[in-house]
Amino acid sequence: MWATVLALIWLHGFRTAEQEEWKFIAMKATSWIRSQKVGNLSECVQAGNAVLGCRVEEERLTYICPRHCHYYH
Repeated sequence: MWATVLALIWLHGFRTAEQEEWKFIAMKATSWIRSQKVGNLSECVQAGNAVLGCRVEEERLTYICPRHCHYYH
Protein backbone atom coordinates (compact mmCIF):
# COMPACT_ATOMS: atom_id res chain seq x y z
CA MET A 1 0.00 0.00 0.00
CA TRP A 2 2.87 2.35 0.83
CA ALA A 3 4.28 2.14 -2.70
CA THR A 4 0.87 2.91 -4.21
CA VAL A 5 0.40 5.95 -1.98
CA LEU A 6 3.88 7.20 -2.87
CA ALA A 7 3.24 6.71 -6.57
CA LEU A 8 -0.03 8.65 -6.41
CA ILE A 9 1.53 11.47 -4.43
CA TRP A 10 4.36 11.66 -6.94
CA LEU A 11 1.96 11.76 -9.88
CA HIS A 12 -0.20 14.45 -8.30
CA GLY A 13 2.80 16.39 -7.07
CA PHE A 14 5.14 16.25 -10.05
CA ARG A 15 3.25 15.12 -13.14
CA THR A 16 0.06 17.17 -13.17
CA ALA A 17 0.73 18.30 -16.73
CA GLU A 18 0.50 14.67 -17.87
CA GLN A 19 -2.70 13.78 -15.98
CA GLU A 20 -4.45 12.76 -19.16
CA GLU A 21 -1.86 10.00 -19.54
CA TRP A 22 -2.05 8.58 -16.01
CA LYS A 23 -5.56 9.36 -14.77
CA PHE A 24 -6.93 5.85 -15.32
CA ILE A 25 -4.01 4.22 -13.53
CA ALA A 26 -4.57 6.65 -10.65
CA MET A 27 -8.26 5.79 -10.53
CA LYS A 28 -7.45 2.07 -10.33
CA ALA A 29 -4.86 2.70 -7.60
CA THR A 30 -7.34 4.86 -5.71
CA SER A 31 -9.94 2.13 -5.90
CA TRP A 32 -7.43 -0.40 -4.58
CA ILE A 33 -6.43 1.84 -1.68
CA ARG A 34 -10.08 2.30 -0.70
CA SER A 35 -10.67 -1.46 -0.83
CA GLN A 36 -7.85 -2.00 1.67
CA LYS A 37 -9.70 -0.04 4.39
CA VAL A 38 -6.42 1.16 5.85
CA GLY A 39 -6.73 2.77 9.26
CA ASN A 40 -3.57 4.85 9.03
CA LEU A 41 -3.92 6.27 5.52
CA SER A 42 -3.63 9.84 6.80
CA GLU A 43 -0.29 9.01 8.36
CA CYS A 44 0.90 7.35 5.15
CA VAL A 45 -0.09 10.39 3.09
CA GLN A 46 1.64 12.76 5.52
CA ALA A 47 4.78 10.63 5.47
CA GLY A 48 4.69 10.34 1.68
CA ASN A 49 4.33 14.09 1.32
CA ALA A 50 7.28 14.57 3.66
CA VAL A 51 9.44 12.10 1.73
CA LEU A 52 8.59 13.60 -1.65
CA GLY A 53 8.32 17.24 -0.60
CA CYS A 54 4.70 17.51 -1.74
CA ARG A 55 1.42 18.80 -0.37
CA VAL A 56 -1.06 16.37 -1.86
CA GLU A 57 -4.23 16.08 0.20
CA GLU A 58 -5.50 12.68 1.27
CA GLU A 59 -8.82 13.29 -0.50
CA ARG A 60 -6.96 13.33 -3.84
CA LEU A 61 -5.84 9.78 -3.14
CA THR A 62 -9.16 8.37 -1.96
CA TYR A 63 -11.68 10.01 -4.29
CA ILE A 64 -12.87 7.79 -7.12
CA CYS A 65 -14.04 9.77 -10.07
CA PRO A 66 -17.46 8.73 -11.36
CA ARG A 67 -17.53 7.61 -14.95
CA HIS A 68 -17.10 10.45 -17.43
CA CYS A 69 -16.39 13.11 -14.82
CA HIS A 70 -13.64 15.64 -15.21
CA TYR A 71 -11.98 15.35 -11.79
CA TYR A 72 -8.54 15.14 -13.38
CA HIS A 73 -8.13 18.35 -15.38
